[in-house]
Amino acid sequence: MKKNFEKKERMITFGMKKRGFGPAFFISLCLFPLMVFLGRAVLYMGAGLFLVVSGASLLALQRRESLSLRPRHFFGVLAGLVLFFLSLGSAFLSAFAEAGEWTLFGWSGRVLTLFLFYLYAVFFGVLMVSGWYAAFPPRVEADCILILGCALSGRNLTPILKKRTDRALFWYRRQIRQGKKAPLLIPSGGRGPDEPISEAAAIRSYLIQKGVPAEHIRIEDRSRNTKENMEFSFSIAKKQLHHSVCIFATTNYHLFRSTLWARRAGMSGLGIGAPTKWYYWPSAFVREFIGILYVTWPIHGAAAAVLILLSFL
Repeated sequence: MKKNFEKKERMITFGMKKRGFGPAFFISLCLFPLMVFLGRAVLYMGAGLFLVVSGASLLALQRRESLSLRPRHFFGVLAGLVLFFLSLGSAFLSAFAEAGEWTLFGWSGRVLTLFLFYLYAVFFGVLMVSGWYAAFPPRVEADCILILGCALSGRNLTPILKKRTDRALFWYRRQIRQGKKAPLLIPSGGRGPDEPISEAAAIRSYLIQKGVPAEHIRIEDRSRNTKENMEFSFSIAKKQLHHSVCIFATTNYHLFRSTLWARRAGMSGLGIGAPTKWYYWPSAFVREFIGILYVTWPIHGAAAAVLILLSFL
């Protein structure tokens, strides 16, 4: 048993070392000089393309889901507009430097242009690695599966939360079919201000309806965000299982940021992503990207310092 556990730990730890911000940052460093070489046209094309894709996703979301659009649905369009006007602003300010007038405006234009190139490079790096995480789930035997909660519809699961739970349920059943030990399921999520019950309790009820024995479920109903999801749930896992290999289930566009918080919580597990229709991605991924920048801010702070130095060259 001890050898089997150590083998699982080596497998999962090796995967976690690869599933952090490192691969995305490496890709970003490779893309950055290419974008600088291609010039400012990349900024306009990127902003324009993002506006088109985000606008198309809004139309598809409204027509196919019959949803009333909320402010969060416009994040993609707003991000495209901000990038477009920042690109124009950098061109305007850089004109001072190109005219030979080394002023504060000209220097600011050079810094802003370099920062936008860096931001684009990081965005594409994160997008590529997020796709990799979603396409290649971990191949390990899990001792527990964390199910990350999100908003409810009354006492019922929303379609997105149902897909997350079904993804965890599929993994749970597959492991049992393979003759392995049934993993502990940990629904995670507190009660929002407009929710009658906690997200964890709603997920638990759904799992029991699907035939999961109650003794295979432990709820975590205090968390308010992804960081707390990981910290509080992993604490339960350690108390219940002592030496546990945990994975977590969430929506595919949420995998990358969840992995970063899982690493910070000390987990050695990987994530499995529930599929999402393409028109949810633009706005949702912008929110995720902002969250990823927040989690990894020391790296970007150091990068900003380097860009300021480069602007003097």
